[in-house]
Amino acid sequence: MAAKSTHVFKTIGTLSLHLDIYTRTLPPANDVFTPETPVILFFHGGGVVSHDRRLLLPHIVQSSLLRGWPLVSADYRLLPQTKGIDILEDIKDAYTFVRTKLFSILHGSSDSNENVIKNVIVAGCSAGAYATYQAGHHFQPRPIALLAYYGNATVDDPWFRSNKVLTEKPLLQSQIQHFLDEPENCGYTTPAHQFDRSCLLQDLNPSPDWKKPEEAVEDKERLPRDTLYFWLLQNNLYPELMKGFDKSLSDEEAWKGYTRTVIVHGDEDDMVPYQASVDVASVIGPVTVKLFTVKGKKHAFDSGLYLGDPDLELVEEAWRALDEIVRELSVYTEG
Repeated sequence: MAAKSTHVFKTIGTLSLHLDIYTRTLPPANDVFTPETPVILFFHGGGVVSHDRRLLLPHIVQSSLLRGWPLVSADYRLLPQTKGIDILEDIKDAYTFVRTKLFSILHGSSDSNENVIKNVIVAGCSAGAYATYQAGHHFQPRPIALLAYYGNATVDDPWFRSNKVLTEKPLLQSQIQHFLDEPENCGYTTPAHQFDRSCLLQDLNPSPDWKKPEEAVEDKERLPRDTLYFWLLQNNLYPELMKGFDKSLSDEEAWKGYTRTVIVHGDEDDMVPYQASVDVASVIGPVTVKLFTVKGKKHAFDSGLYLGDPDLELVEEAWRALDEIVRELSVYTEG
């Protein structure tokens, strides 16, 4: 089982943005956190319209903590109540909090900027991968590496400009109006989809006794907020909402000297096109990026899986590629 603590990293009016910090409960004797210890800052998926920091996959927790790397999963405000340029400030503030506050939190000391975390890796799934790509452009100092699962790098893409309809028939605004009427928020993940620490034993292997919670009746009957993704997509609204947030792949100057990146994507993804990862990998270049193509898999194929599952073979290989980058670029030395 992983240890967890929750902290507010930002407040806007009455809205508090939280992040969860995960560490392993049974560290080896030499697992001492230093400013050089690599840290994973994770951003959740949900089309930038739904879920929160609790949408976190078990194998990502395992992969991070088994390496002795703390994992931080952060909230960010959601579309369409918040525009992309403001969400960018949220993810940048989460990054600053991790760099300047995490060391003190891990050591139970008072807040201090004396010990700054030096080796931050930004990771995310789907919309969280989209946020991850922006970290390579906007975060200073840059993360030492990025890990992107099945996400797009820019909304300047035909996918977001073609009135794409992914539902059985186009959605009417009346069907999602109640979501549009909500105040600014950071979303919500139902218990059936939240990461539950008890799914892992103390050694971080899967618990044979854990069972995924049933979806509550009210959650089954309620239209999920991620329906907004389909509505925004079919109406080509993402480019306007995300204006100022990302960099077009045609802006070659913006991608020069980009952060070292590892990408995982299924080649039958029906929610975010696999071609999006092929295109960004081509622009960044083979020296800087490694793309792991998972044959025959759709979007979020790794949901609910644990290390050792055959469907995670390439995912585990991607993490080993991340290990190589960390060894090359960080000042971290395993004990």
